[in-house]
Amino acid sequence: MNPRGYGYDILFTVAVSKNLLTVGAVEDIDEYTGPKSVVQAEFSSWGPTDDWRIKPDLVANGVDVYSADDTGKASYHVRSGTSMSSPVVAGTIALLQQHYHDLNNVYMKADTVKVIKVS
Repeated sequence: MNPRGYGYDILFTVAVSKNLLTVGAVEDIDEYTGPKSVVQAEFSSWGPTDDWRIKPDLVANGVDVYSADDTGKASYHVRSGTSMSSPVVAGTIALLQQHYHDLNNVYMKADTVKVIKVS
């Protein structure tokens, strides 16, 4: 059972579609000392799926993120949510795609992006 006490497999159906990257939110990491340094946000969805796939696929900081807001030309607020972590993941994938294209003159397919493992 996850720390929220809700059990596992609390993902919307669309979050487990083929070749879709499910993004989760984690708390800020002050000093990374190993996997236990990463704490998933309480509001983030958890897996595994019904067929035992691990979800979310990727996580990024999504707790108390200083972000632009639409209330004025220079308006910023602190927000939390997977909507705060998803841009980090999307930007990282865009950089990986650019690098892959520079090396191979073609972009990665969705399934290739999904299986990239950084060690």
